[in-house]
Amino acid sequence: MSVRDIMPEDLYRRLQVGEEMILIDVRLPAEYEQSHIDGARNVPLDQVVDFLKSDEIPHDKTMVFICKTGGRSYIASMAALAHGYSDVYNLKYGMELGWLREGLPAVIGQT
Repeated sequence: MSVRDIMPEDLYRRLQVGEEMILIDVRLPAEYEQSHIDGARNVPLDQVVDFLKSDEIPHDKTMVFICKTGGRSYIASMAALAHGYSDVYNLKYGMELGWLREGLPAVIGQT
């Protein structure tokens, strides 16, 4: 399996119609507090492997990993695939170059 990218507009549309997706933001807490997608959970990249090993998220759930520009979330997505998750996406272009640039709604300045 390989990591699948999801475009910001596609993720937004899918969330708007009620598709159940687990959003994992792998940025540092300070980055997450500046802006994040409503409902996203902050699990910094250096904690992702332990989080995945905990099996807190059932393996049949759809997971979307998010970071600033798409690099760290790609690494997290690869880790999820390696830990047996199969429905895994990387937010293409991340928060800064994707989600926010497209003008999609975000929680700004709060946790």
